[in-house]
Amino acid sequence: MVLRSWAAGIDDPEFWNRGIWSPICFNAPAARTYLPRIIAKARLTLAAKSKTQIAEAIRATLDKDELPTLEIGAMCYMMSQDGHLSDRD
Repeated sequence: MVLRSWAAGIDDPEFWNRGIWSPICFNAPAARTYLPRIIAKARLTLAAKSKTQIAEAIRATLDKDELPTLEIGAMCYMMSQDGHLSDRD
């Protein structure tokens, strides 16, 4: 899939950078346990929530065990030379 800037941490200075696009692959444990977090953040972002609202919603969802715990061995990796990972790099 292609990650956008809002998949980064809330404190990342490029959180709202529209130019970020990062081709990424997930192994099976990451697809089961990390990908749902990314999808949840994307839905909140597309619903025009603020960074604070996104952080609070994800935290609340994790506290209620509504998102899976990350599995041991979950890994994301990039198999592409294309993409724009940061304006800083």
